[in-house]
Amino acid sequence: MVGFLVWISPQLVYWQIIYGKAILIPLGDKIFHGGGYHFQEALFSKKNGLFKWHPITLLATLGLIWMAYKKRWLWWFLPAMVLQFLFIGSLTDWTGSYAFGQRRWVSGLPIWAMGLAALFSIRWKPWRWLLRLGVVYLIVWNFFVFWAWHGGFFEGGRHSTSKVFWMIRNTPHELFGGVFD
Repeated sequence: MVGFLVWISPQLVYWQIIYGKAILIPLGDKIFHGGGYHFQEALFSKKNGLFKWHPITLLATLGLIWMAYKKRWLWWFLPAMVLQFLFIGSLTDWTGSYAFGQRRWVSGLPIWAMGLAALFSIRWKPWRWLLRLGVVYLIVWNFFVFWAWHGGFFEGGRHSTSKVFWMIRNTPHELFGGVFD
């Protein structure tokens, strides 16, 4: 219990300073929608959609499905991911405010890591090299997307993450100018 209090205390102090209460829901009583849900947007929207901003999670999801098919006892992750999807899609602030990408999915990263590991366990050699190259490309691309977001590239809906996908051959300075000055 003491360890938990040490771990949570910075957040409680921050909320006390900002909101005047240490324990609260920052979004207030309007945290959930009364009827309009954002399930499709939470995954595919150009404004913080999970698979649009972090396509490696789509690859990892495919790995999870393959893993559950091969080892049926590993199905346990499915309800956890579906519940997280339903929860995020029902929030009024499903985008995570002005966060980079879909920060609300962070708790799913260990499960997605298992999905990627399952894909890397495939024994067909050409597939493994293609997968490795694809994962490296997606990591580099996500780095570029982060710097584009940091530099205001997506402000006002002018651009989408797929535009960065095709621009990756440029240097960061050519893409985002002042961010690296």
